[in-house]
Amino acid sequence: MEVKYWKMVVLAGVQHIIFSSGIPQRTKRLNNKAYATLINGEFDDLGAEIGDFLLFPNPMDAPESPKLGVLLKEKEGKVHIEDLLPRSVALKAGLKKGDTLLSVAEWGIESIQDVKIGLFDKKHGETIRVRVSRQKFLVGQKEIELDVTL
Repeated sequence: MEVKYWKMVVLAGVQHIIFSSGIPQRTKRLNNKAYATLINGEFDDLGAEIGDFLLFPNPMDAPESPKLGVLLKEKEGKVHIEDLLPRSVALKAGLKKGDTLLSVAEWGIESIQDVKIGLFDKKHGETIRVRVSRQKFLVGQKEIELDVTL
């Protein structure tokens, strides 16, 4: 007879697993399977009973993603530039108040979160393409592509 072993990994906030409370105990009650907890953080003053394994990594700063320097507003599935910060890379590139963002670095824009995603892996000094829709006097909307150096 073949015996199958199943493993489950649960990623949760430390307050849900310390001292084997919360998620570990509930899971044990449901399936009566053994478990182990791995605690990540600075809890050395609480003692070894906080978890089965304690991990104390060196602190690291998150990488800083560049910003356009614009104030944005979402309306009806579109993202509009409400204002530009003085000396911003967006202002230098020619973006204007009232522009509607269509794409940032080839990432389609439907929400402010999309702008963050489009800039996520970019580096300072990198040039990206930003596509906007702009109201032109007596002409209506016109799509414009601008190169923005972050």
